[in-house]
Amino acid sequence: KTEEMNKRSKKPLSERLLPGCGALARHGDFWYPVHLIQVHKPQQLWCVRWWRGCAFENAEIVPGSVTEVKFQDIVDSLWQDLSGRRRIRLGKWKHACEVSTAEDILMDPSLIPFSQDVEDALNPAADILRCLFTDPHLVDSEDVPAKAWLEQRKQDLRKSLVPFGGPLAVSKIAQISNWIETHITKDPSLTCRMTWLTQLTNAHARTLYIASCLERNTKNKGFNQRSLLQKAWIIQQDVGPPHSDSVDVELESLGQLEEEMFERGSLRAGVAGHYQWGLDAGDHQGNWDPYAGTPSEWNRGDREGSESELD
Repeated sequence: KTEEMNKRSKKPLSERLLPGCGALARHGDFWYPVHLIQVHKPQQLWCVRWWRGCAFENAEIVPGSVTEVKFQDIVDSLWQDLSGRRRIRLGKWKHACEVSTAEDILMDPSLIPFSQDVEDALNPAADILRCLFTDPHLVDSEDVPAKAWLEQRKQDLRKSLVPFGGPLAVSKIAQISNWIETHITKDPSLTCRMTWLTQLTNAHARTLYIASCLERNTKNKGFNQRSLLQKAWIIQQDVGPPHSDSVDVELESLGQLEEEMFERGSLRAGVAGHYQWGLDAGDHQGNWDPYAGTPSEWNRGDREGSESELD
């Protein structure tokens, strides 16, 4: 990888910038991360998507939006380019490593607010969900396939894991959990969450949501609610662990860009990797420290920088 990076850094910038890669684009006095989409050589423009975690000083550009940027306002990580890095003041943004992972999202119902389709699916069954949370023995098992499943296995209705997520994306499962915490448990403490996130209440909420999706399909018009719930439960069991919505290519490209930008204490990065960004241009946006919060392994520790390199 080192040889490849060094070889690439010797190419002209125009040959290093490729669709699908991360880059930096200038907006006002500062430079922010973008995802390169398409180049328009005759007009000398790049079509880019600004990183959704950008914290612009003004509202002229919306984070996550697509715009066109002039060639002269685009650079890459400027690997081993000491003078290039010193001329650039960085705007503020959320690092790739600070973005919530699928596991984070599943364990914290507050991260993704529920949508209207989740509200429509769960609200009619709010009383049953509330009862499952407080005293599941009072609920008819024919109305809750997950409860019947636990009973068949003689497992504890309050504490036992129900591991089925069905064909639902992580974001939808998170919305369902957010609805439960908002309307049923009303307690965001970790202690409370551990009593329902992977247990019966949440499992049945997922069944209800899948059933609501089935109900919208005209092929299922003749099924009553219990039949739809049974069909939904079968679907819920057939699919493995929750899946991500898609590969986040913009997050991946940003992570690669940032690693090249902020690798430090590194022989291969050289002097350019010793905190050089903006040294000849001025402070970064709001005196932001772009190195703060980046992974510790990016400090490779095989090179000692000197004070004179920071002048």
